[in-house]
Amino acid sequence: MKYLNSLLICISILLLTSCGKESSQWNYDYYCNFSLDLQYHPTSKLATIRENANRFVIVRDTTISKIRTLVCTANDGTKDKIQLTTDAELYRLKGMGASRGIIIGCLFGADATSDAAYSYIAYDDQCPVCVKTDNTWHAHLQFGTTYNTVVCPHCGRTYSLTTASSTDGNRLITYGAGIEYSGSQIMLYAHNGGS
Repeated sequence: MKYLNSLLICISILLLTSCGKESSQWNYDYYCNFSLDLQYHPTSKLATIRENANRFVIVRDTTISKIRTLVCTANDGTKDKIQLTTDAELYRLKGMGASRGIIIGCLFGADATSDAAYSYIAYDDQCPVCVKTDNTWHAHLQFGTTYNTVVCPHCGRTYSLTTASSTDGNRLITYGAGIEYSGSQIMLYAHNGGS
């Protein structure tokens, strides 16, 4: 009987400590629920990350001439703008992290949830250190001069997009990402579990 009680206590502790947002690899401090149907934007910078390992795009949500627009900058330096003109597109864009910007990309090799040849990842475009310590909301990360890195213009930290960390051990704000195919839809998404 003592063994059974000890076993039940251990299982209860394990269940209580393994549940909750702290155990997740995704960040829940800033709401992210982004999706874009790539069939309507096949030549956009965002479409170029499909099955294109080590391709990353910084996406910023803004308004240009009263039209909601995604300003996209690829890690090769090229840029484009996607105007969101349909109700469906506007509805799907519910949140983009700490300050209306994300970095989304493709990595080669399967992740823990898929056996696909490619995995997708998204990060907030804000420097996590500046947002938390300095309460700086304009520390938008920019692509660095070395391969697959981003740099904070405020504090100067450099982060690797393949490891999600800086040389001093700070981690990027991370969101889930992927591409789903449904009929003619090719839906690129980034989220942190919110709906």
